[in-house]
Amino acid sequence: MEQEETGQPRRPRARRRGQGELEVQVLSALCEAPGPVDTAWVRERLGGDLAYTTVITILTRLLAKGAVVRERV
Repeated sequence: MEQEETGQPRRPRARRRGQGELEVQVLSALCEAPGPVDTAWVRERLGGDLAYTTVITILTRLLAKGAVVRERV
């Protein structure tokens, strides 16, 4: 295992997603939804390792594209 200049072992880099891959994953999760769902529900279906704000960003982009609708409660 390689080491950084500090002497600490380097962590392997996470695989970078392809362009639009996360949007596709979010849309797939939404297709399985029993009805209107919130950001936390989507995040949970994606494995829960994404930041809450990342999921909100993707949902906002999908909203701007007209791919999803928002219902404020």
